[in-house]
Amino acid sequence: MDTAPDTGGPAFPHAMPGALCEGMTLLDWFAGQALMGLMMADDNTMSAMSAKQNADCAYYNAQSMLAEKRKREAAP
Repeated sequence: MDTAPDTGGPAFPHAMPGALCEGMTLLDWFAGQALMGLMMADDNTMSAMSAKQNADCAYYNAQSMLAEKRKREAAP
């Protein structure tokens, strides 16, 4: 049974002679985008949190986005 986490695959894959460069995962891309949005919030919530808490929050949101993406892809 495959227990690898769903990372969404590569965010920006590109081919190079003799290799496929996958780069960051879609999960990482979503987390970075979520983190930027959270950091830009005007309510100072993120500045009161530790860097680990900020990262956890960003990845939680990224996993939610990826789950929603999978749900929409499976819908008829």
